[in-house]
Amino acid sequence: MLFKEEHIKAILREEKTQTRRAWKKPMAKVGGIYKIKRQMLSKDDFGKIRCTGLRKERLGDISEEDAMKEGGYTVKEYINVFDRINKKHGGWNPELVVDVIDFELIKSNLKPGDIVKMIDCTESELPKYKDKQFKVRSEPWFVGHGKEVVLIEGITGGFLVDCLEKII
Repeated sequence: MLFKEEHIKAILREEKTQTRRAWKKPMAKVGGIYKIKRQMLSKDDFGKIRCTGLRKERLGDISEEDAMKEGGYTVKEYINVFDRINKKHGGWNPELVVDVIDFELIKSNLKPGDIVKMIDCTESELPKYKDKQFKVRSEPWFVGHGKEVVLIEGITGGFLVDCLEKII
């Protein structure tokens, strides 16, 4: 699903949990998992979201609560943001019926104390690390491009969650 840079940052901080889309036909479904992207054909993604709710609504019916879910806005601020982002497509129209998509950021299930092994990464092939188990020392956190990292015992610095498999 495409988002502007400012909204990608808000999603990764879990400040944005809703989006409005003027789609001709629904492009999301409840339970669906979608990559967070800036450009349609880009291979880069910034993480994943899961659709938790979907409904149709007139733009003009947005509540203060939903404006907050759109990234911490008041309704007045959200109108300006929507107008700026959608200027090429007619901008803000309170009568326009849009898809309202509620979503949650999908985060790693790793937590401190979990035992993991390295998989699918350069380090996992090194004799020093091959088939070795490590203890997770931190909660995951997001770094550039929405990648999650954790601290693991015996390794200096953060390690990509994508390269770790939970054992216990």
